[in-house]
Amino acid sequence: MIVLYNSDVCDYIDNNKKYVNEYMQENNIKDIYTAAYNLIDIDYYYLKDLLNSYCCARIRVFARLGLWYGIQTGRKDFRSLIAAFYHCCDGYDSIKIYFKNKNSTMTIEARHHDGVNLFKCYKVIKGKKYAIKYSDIMK
Repeated sequence: MIVLYNSDVCDYIDNNKKYVNEYMQENNIKDIYTAAYNLIDIDYYYLKDLLNSYCCARIRVFARLGLWYGIQTGRKDFRSLIAAFYHCCDGYDSIKIYFKNKNSTMTIEARHHDGVNLFKCYKVIKGKKYAIKYSDIMK
């Protein structure tokens, strides 16, 4: 799995121990969490720049919403990837953006008090949907 962004501080620390340790000043739990929060903020602004620079005529998002009364599905079109990101990620407890492998499409996992919402993002060209691959984002 290729993780582009993860706002869950415990996950972030587990997956980036070496990086967090280099960034912090002292080796105590408060400094570890402070360093992780600061790094997540830096990653967030970098992510926004990446998504904002992604050019495509239309983005289609397929949603699987985990709600207290069950799972709902749906889809919605957006004019840009950054607009889709803001719509999918607004108001959640934690967000993870990942690709299952280098050729899979971008997935947004948004956790909230009722469960997890999954959003699969595709570019739409001439009415057909295509995966938004990691290599597309990192150009």
